[in-house]
Amino acid sequence: MKLWYQGNLLPYPTATLRARLRLSGLSRADAEAVIARVSEYRGAHQDGSTESEIHQRVLEVMNDSHSDASGRFATLVEYEEKRYAADGLDPIILVIEGASATGKSMLSLDLIEILAATRLVTTDTVRQVFRGVVERDKHPELFCHTYQAHKYRQEGPANLSKYVRGYLAQTDIITPYLETTMRRLLTEGAVSVVEGVHIIPGEPSKIGPTVVEVVINPDRETHETMFYSKADTGRLRTVSADRKTRLDEFTAAREIQEYMVDKAQESGVEVVPLTDYDDASQRVASLVMSTIEKVLRE
Repeated sequence: MKLWYQGNLLPYPTATLRARLRLSGLSRADAEAVIARVSEYRGAHQDGSTESEIHQRVLEVMNDSHSDASGRFATLVEYEEKRYAADGLDPIILVIEGASATGKSMLSLDLIEILAATRLVTTDTVRQVFRGVVERDKHPELFCHTYQAHKYRQEGPANLSKYVRGYLAQTDIITPYLETTMRRLLTEGAVSVVEGVHIIPGEPSKIGPTVVEVVINPDRETHETMFYSKADTGRLRTVSADRKTRLDEFTAAREIQEYMVDKAQESGVEVVPLTDYDDASQRVASLVMSTIEKVLRE
């Protein structure tokens, strides 16, 4: 498809259209079918279309085959139009939280597509950047996994477990820079996905109404299996293959996860069970859609 923009003919980024269709509730296959029908229609109009004409054709197709989702698509179009207006609405920033091996990284891959996010920020990347600019002997807690940080530094109330206090030690360093980054993303207007463990549930939501937080929470048995599999399926070279070591590390990771879930429930952050990636992805997408509808109402 071709798009007329300020008198010039440009390739139309179907990724944004696909994102709006999926956020409206369509499956990947149904979204592709709608795009194909719209493309066939535009094939007879090689001189291109305006974005409004493309949206109108999408709504015609959806009213014919997916009438239940057409209203949500129209809402997303309205939201995007208001984003681009002077003093427009802020973009969505989706923050996916959870301890190591809870599935948040894999889930974020699908949600980047659903949101057509142009920015991905992982807290692990922020930690890696720190490792390049701070001295190891001054901050040894940054040069290990979060569930190992307790060996080097602990922060927070003494009644918390050493594993949670190690997690808080890493988070204390990373969170301020992460919050600054999220505020800058809002200012820039970039739809973004932020993913990682170094986040206190409930804190990002304070930045603005379009910041959507979720904590991904597989049950203990699923989490344990996923944790052990990281050395094999993930091919991570920093993960021990020793079963006893991994058992101790999982105990630490699970305590961190339970702390994050408790903080999420205290602050009203959605806790999303992970038994199936597609189901979890759709649940998060529905939460994003509800946030957009709420922002438009207000």
